[in-house]
Amino acid sequence: MKRFKNVLVVNDSVTGCDDALAQAVSLARRNGARLTIMSVQPEGPFSARAGGETAKRLHTLARSVAHSGVLDVHTTVAAGTTFTEVIREVVAKGHDVVIISAKAGSAVKDVFFGLTAQLLTQKCPCPVWVMKPGKTLAHTKILVALDARLKPSESALNVKLMEMATSLAARDNAELHVVHAWELNANDTATIWSGTSGDQRREVFDRNVAQHRGALTGFLDACTLPRVETHLHLPQSRPVPAISQVAEENGIDLIVMGASAQVGGTRLLLRNATQSILGFVKCSVLTVKPENFEAAAVLPKIRLRVDQGSNRRNDSQRRIA
Repeated sequence: MKRFKNVLVVNDSVTGCDDALAQAVSLARRNGARLTIMSVQPEGPFSARAGGETAKRLHTLARSVAHSGVLDVHTTVAAGTTFTEVIREVVAKGHDVVIISAKAGSAVKDVFFGLTAQLLTQKCPCPVWVMKPGKTLAHTKILVALDARLKPSESALNVKLMEMATSLAARDNAELHVVHAWELNANDTATIWSGTSGDQRREVFDRNVAQHRGALTGFLDACTLPRVETHLHLPQSRPVPAISQVAEENGIDLIVMGASAQVGGTRLLLRNATQSILGFVKCSVLTVKPENFEAAAVLPKIRLRVDQGSNRRNDSQRRIA
């Protein structure tokens, strides 16, 4: 994961935030990256006082992180809505990944990952890593969900997804599962429903599976990727149920997926596909945006910044002992 050189982790004293911080520290240490620990306080008459206390807490965390081997650590506290302030920070400081904890302890689909995590996966311009509380830093089984456009020349996002997923799998010595959902085209669907024999229907299905498997293996062969143990899944299904089912059946603990998924001529936007995935799965999810993704419009405003401290260990002004 050497592509991540400017990591932002959200730490708001919620259950699971320590796990998100640990993952961020591990990523920053491995990559020699800059790490910023951020907290967002609700706006109100006590924001300044609460922000000051939060800044002290984050600075204590930063000192600990610096001693663990991360050489460039910063803290920042803002007042406002978490997902909006995080996006502002990403745009202003050029962070290349945001790590945030999912909400813990709920089996309710829409509650488990929380509204903030869902909004960030939709609107934040950089990859967003939503950590399931209680997960270890190393993953054993990683699932990457590919778009239907499998030619490398047509899908830079697929290439980026595979690079990230294989890099993580190689780092953690994990199994890599690749899922590519597909559906019959209109002509084959008409053939299936036209009263044809079972053998004819089976022939149509087998032909489609062979075509999609050939496209998938051709795409993977064209990518220059680390060698990891890889398992292919080609369910005939829409992306959301396909990804959810493969993740459940194979004990996946991290899903890597893009900002959109395409099957046939239908494109599922991130707010439909990825938000649905967050509602169905119980593992960590890393969402990646296409290169042309633009951040949601966020108008400038005056906001509380009680600390923008640097804890760079080789900084003579603020050296960590």
